[in-house]
Amino acid sequence: MKDLGPLHHFLEIEILPTIDGLRLSETHYAITILERANKIDCKPMSTPLQAKTKIGSNDTPLDDPSYYRG
Repeated sequence: MKDLGPLHHFLEIEILPTIDGLRLSETHYAITILERANKIDCKPMSTPLQAKTKIGSNDTPLDDPSYYRG
């Protein structure tokens, strides 16, 4: 067995060293999915919720969900 150096990819997950530890990225996987679905050239769309919003079964549905449909 030999040392191959720092880890860069593992199971299609990119591993990037940071000051605090490691950052795991699946950007390549997401791009592959978009390419398979022929959606790579689609325009980005904002999400209906703020980042880190907790969602529960008692929450009310969106006012107009058709806005977020393709």
